[in-house]
Amino acid sequence: MDSSVLSIIITLLLGVIILKWFLKSDPHPSTDRINRNQVRGTRSNNNARSANSNRHNNGHRVTADMIQAVQNIAPTMDVEQIRYALQQSGSVEITIERYLRGESFPFPPGYTPNVNVGSSARSSDEINSDPRKRSNIKSDNLLTKFNININDPNCDSEFINVVYSDLDMDQRKRYMVWDARRKMEKRLENDPELKSLVN
Repeated sequence: MDSSVLSIIITLLLGVIILKWFLKSDPHPSTDRINRNQVRGTRSNNNARSANSNRHNNGHRVTADMIQAVQNIAPTMDVEQIRYALQQSGSVEITIERYLRGESFPFPPGYTPNVNVGSSARSSDEINSDPRKRSNIKSDNLLTKFNININDPNCDSEFINVVYSDLDMDQRKRYMVWDARRKMEKRLENDPELKSLVN
């Protein structure tokens, strides 16, 4: 065989090996962590628990670390809700994604939540403090915020003959609020339908 053909074949083989090495997909770190936890869990005192607490209807094995990971994101959920969801999905990531999408989490069949005891109780304050359900929109009165008194004649004189490009940032903000207010007042004078909506 010619040496040039041999070098081409070796180069192609090395290229294929390097390409496979670069394209090799590494498993997600959580799968490695779950496998280690399962091995550790079989050696620990978790074996003393009944099979029903860790498995339900041939569901996935659930460890305390998995429950804690979900509880860090969803502190208002009952531990049994989390365990049941993890038994069904087998994945912390899927369970957290379901929580963030706002899906409901049922209790395991036959389990009755004790609403009078500590962490499993969900008061209306806890439900209202849920960041997914809280509105972050707060109304501001811009006239008050930027200290603009529309009824003061000196306010108009401050902005009437102003060159916008000469103003600093705070003055520009005040000018834009004043200008928007004046334009809205003029529009309300000419548009009775809009004026009836405001009043």
